[in-house]
Amino acid sequence: MTPQTSSLDHTLTQELAAATRLQQVLQQEQELLIGADIGALEAVTADKNKLVAELTDLALQRQRHMTSAGIAQDAVGIQAWLSTASPATAKLWTDLLDTARASQSLNRTNGMLITQHQNRNQSALNVLRGASNSAGGLYGPDGQKAVGGGKRGLVVG
Repeated sequence: MTPQTSSLDHTLTQELAAATRLQQVLQQEQELLIGADIGALEAVTADKNKLVAELTDLALQRQRHMTSAGIAQDAVGIQAWLSTASPATAKLWTDLLDTARASQSLNRTNGMLITQHQNRNQSALNVLRGASNSAGGLYGPDGQKAVGGGKRGLVVG
């Protein structure tokens, strides 16, 4: 194992650990979104942002190690590298890709859950705004749309 390979393996190990932690945080975020525990999301979002920053730094380190080892960072270059890499290194790479895909799926689902919450909140706001502006969109005790909106004309005289 060359020093470059050793450094690359070390960075891949760190990157996989950070990606695994991100996946766990995204799962926690999903549970909070499903449970509508919006207050607890602030801490989870902060953790997620830190992990994304850490992963960005680690990806840059990995790219530098790969470049210095002469590994082209395209599909052909990665395949060529994996064909000569040790089984342990190839497993690190595969595990990293699998974890990244799982995190991407969780993040997509979380985005949909956030959109649902936003839509629900917007609908509630629209109802509140409509109720405060006029009663025209409200229904009476008989289930029929309220007529006249409960507004009273001004009687002069």
